Amino acid sequence: MPVGALSGCVDKYVQEWDFARDGGAVGDIAFRGPKIPNGFRITSTFIEVVTGMTAGSNGEIGITMNSTGDLKASAVVTGYASAGVVAGIPVGTAATAVKATADRTIYLNVSVAAVTAGKLRLVHYGYHSSK
Repeated sequence: MPVGALSGCVDKYVQEWDFARDGGAVGDIAFRGPKIPNGFRITSTFIEVVTGMTAGSNGEIGITMNSTGDLKASAVVTGYASAGVVAGIPVGTAATAVKATADRTIYLNVSVAAVTAGKLRLVHYGYHSSK
């Protein structure tokens, strides 16, 4: 390492929502897992669809940390109907990074109609910055 270089690491936080355990009513549902600490800057968010989601007619979900849809804007649940990985809003660029403004719980925002099945896992990569 060059003299005077800074050292550090990228941290990862993982949370999960499972309809069978957490429900799917319209409103905000907390993801299970650690809170995102104050000052943590999320540089990338991946949404792993473990079990495909279903919902009532035109049901939508979004994912929130500081403000509505800042990690994933609201979209129709059919976009999460099959197992796979969906990108969040933070996609590894300075323009899309989101910084926690306090210790934060991540929420699944269910709107229009209740979710009736599914399981999601969130994986956030980032670093601890100044508060």
